[in-house]
Amino acid sequence: MRADNPFQGIPQDKLVQGLLEVGRSYDREFEEALSRLIGHIGTVNPLHLISVLSVYGLFAGITDTGKVQQKKTDKEFHQAHGELAQALVLTIPPKDVSANPAPPEDIQEIWDLLIKLGDAFYLKRLAQIERATTDQEKAILQLQERLRLHTQFVRNWGYFTRIISITKELYKPLDPVYENTVGIGATQLIQLFEHLVRRSESAVNDRWQRLHPIGRARTLEEAVKAYFAAFPDLEGLPDELITYFQKHQAPREAVVSIMLSHHDLQLPDVFTFDVPEIAKETGLDANRLRCALPRLSHKFGELRNAQHEHFFLSNPVWLKPLIQLADDTYFCAMPQVFFSFVFPTLQGLLGDNRDAQELCSRRRAEFLEDQATKLLTRAFGNGEYVRNLKWRDGDTEHESDLLLKVDSYLLLVEAKSGAISWPALRGAPERVRRHIQELLLDPAQQSKRLADKLERLRSGEESDAAICDQLPFDIKNVQKVVRLSVTLEDFATIQSNVAGLKTTGWLEGDFVPAPTMTLADLEIVLDVLDSTPEKIHYLVRRGELEEHMTYEGDELDILGLYLDTGFNLGKVEFSGNPCILNQMSQKIDDYYIAKDQGIARRKPTLRSTQWWIDIRTRIERRRPNRWSEAAVMLLNVSFKDQQRVQKLFKKVVKNVKRNWRRPNHRNAIIIAPPKWRTDGFALMAFRERQKEDRHDFMENIAAQIFSSSHADRCLIIGVNIDKDQYPYSILGVYDRPQETAND
Repeated sequence: MRADNPFQGIPQDKLVQGLLEVGRSYDREFEEALSRLIGHIGTVNPLHLISVLSVYGLFAGITDTGKVQQKKTDKEFHQAHGELAQALVLTIPPKDVSANPAPPEDIQEIWDLLIKLGDAFYLKRLAQIERATTDQEKAILQLQERLRLHTQFVRNWGYFTRIISITKELYKPLDPVYENTVGIGATQLIQLFEHLVRRSESAVNDRWQRLHPIGRARTLEEAVKAYFAAFPDLEGLPDELITYFQKHQAPREAVVSIMLSHHDLQLPDVFTFDVPEIAKETGLDANRLRCALPRLSHKFGELRNAQHEHFFLSNPVWLKPLIQLADDTYFCAMPQVFFSFVFPTLQGLLGDNRDAQELCSRRRAEFLEDQATKLLTRAFGNGEYVRNLKWRDGDTEHESDLLLKVDSYLLLVEAKSGAISWPALRGAPERVRRHIQELLLDPAQQSKRLADKLERLRSGEESDAAICDQLPFDIKNVQKVVRLSVTLEDFATIQSNVAGLKTTGWLEGDFVPAPTMTLADLEIVLDVLDSTPEKIHYLVRRGELEEHMTYEGDELDILGLYLDTGFNLGKVEFSGNPCILNQMSQKIDDYYIAKDQGIARRKPTLRSTQWWIDIRTRIERRRPNRWSEAAVMLLNVSFKDQQRVQKLFKKVVKNVKRNWRRPNHRNAIIIAPPKWRTDGFALMAFRERQKEDRHDFMENIAAQIFSSSHADRCLIIGVNIDKDQYPYSILGVYDRPQETAND
């Protein structure tokens, strides 16, 4: 998880010079690779090429247990590579389109060149370091490159079924607007491309199932017979082909490869459809499809005047993933591209219709607030909440989107639905800064102002009847305010670590970040975390990590870290060393990908001992006063400490059984907080005959914790070792000065 600086110890001037030379080297490699790639692509059938690249590069198998099968290659092929190939073939004029299928060796060469080009395009920009002379300029340049790299390669902003659900619900009220402007409703377009995704998946999966016995055949003869059995419409007889291969002494592996390549010739048919056919399959109106599909497609030769280098950060295929072959005939080997860019695609279809664009903008804002409220109120079922709270700070009036009280915690939520512009995604610094201010900084500052005001109201420093009259709860019962911002669109995962922008100089000195999540990620977080205490703890600790920790990763990587550690990270949280969290979401990805495919798989859960789980469950069920704080303090005990404390507590139980009559006998295990925490914890054992003294015992333990540590608060859990009261008998939350709430 820790990442040391690979350039540590290298003098700055030599480092800069080295990066410049590397950048220039890749600039030359980029030009050479692009020239070779264009030469190869022009000699082969483009539909066959794109089909093969898509099937072998972008379709992943899933095991019966829902595990995604990893490709056995060091050269990973991404959707971005397929998009680049499609843009390049669309530069070919119709009269020059080759009918020659791409042989395997050409496909491999094109595959390798696409990957090499993608890497070279990114790495050649290292030469830009020459323009950055200050630390701030370097930080901004690094941010620009992060955005460009994300725009170039990263596609998935959510799991497929959730993308479908979110976009359909968002755009459903806008269907009439799209019908008037485009000729078809937005949700009907979503339905169409969902069908194309499912259709291609089904066809490719069927193909793999048929081809599987061929690959498993032990002999040449078995392979040929399996091929003819899988595809009975083949011309000729298997014995004739067997005789041919035997005559030429073809090894079994070569025979299998030849037959697979032969069947690849039919792949373009898998991704080609005509309007009447697709209208019948989807139930959509054919004439409406005829209105819309040309606006989502290119024809061959249409991109002949485009700058090839622009395809990496502004690919026309992103907004038009179809290839129109004839009036009613289309080709689409990557229908998932539509969902990768669904927001700008649907926005672009409205063109310059300002009224329609305004309606869409208002709907986005309304939808995001409604969905965030629905998710959070459902997750915290017994919470009291208020929406659109109006309040004043001096002469300025503000409106906060959602306040949700869960026991003694108050969640302040700001929702920002603004779209991310193309210039920003390509790294234009002023656009980037403006979006960061509007979508990430302004909502965090707004929630911080309100949090400060509520704290003054709670402490009695200030009174404000206008606010208090709108609240369905007494602000004095709030012990901690938790801030959260929610966005509709992903901003190259920048939203997952706003504090990481400090070195750009764009954050004010007193800026306190708030965790920021996309709506899609928030839903996954609340779904993965089963219990209310876990959800509260995650949001509380996310805010603290945002302030203290340096890391790289998206929200689901952070969630994966939580499941492994409970965010009990020790000194790592405060070390200042960057923690690389990439791939920590793997178990979450596996679960939801399997779920999308209808495969049952155990949901990943927080690592915890069974006793700790049972204590939290009982606390949540009984909900004594300040129960949520007790649960959060329990979750602040690491898995290793849970195991250690349980082992030590067994010794305490034995000691109490033997020595309970002795004054000052040892009856508790105490965990004092480390310097970066302010919560103490203790497990206490007592006998039935000591029952009347249990509160005194707990107060003495609390006093001991406060006198020997810097703890501001502590949780004490008591167990009557003579009674079957699993998982605990009594608990108490104590503060300085002692204010206690007992169960």
